[in-house]
Amino acid sequence: MVCPDYVAEHLLNIIERGVINSRYFSENNDIKKVFIETNHIHNLPSLMKNFSVKLLEHYLTVEAEEYKRCMTSSSVAVLEEDWEGLKNYLKMHKG
Repeated sequence: MVCPDYVAEHLLNIIERGVINSRYFSENNDIKKVFIETNHIHNLPSLMKNFSVKLLEHYLTVEAEEYKRCMTSSSVAVLEEDWEGLKNYLKMHKG
């Protein structure tokens, strides 16, 4: 299935933020946070290429939740709007 534009927009925002954060954390030698950021976003391109509601649900319930547990509230807060958009899509399309 082709990734819907609405979903792709949110996922690209998340990837962009992860790259920006990784760059910032690497400049500050915070390797643990670089790992957390890259671990969070590394599967998102595959989700976009091989989109399914099931994979989106997995991302939101497993990977995004793990990121929330590991990161600061300020890093999490900037992603909340995109996560909410993805959750709304999931609610409308989950079978």
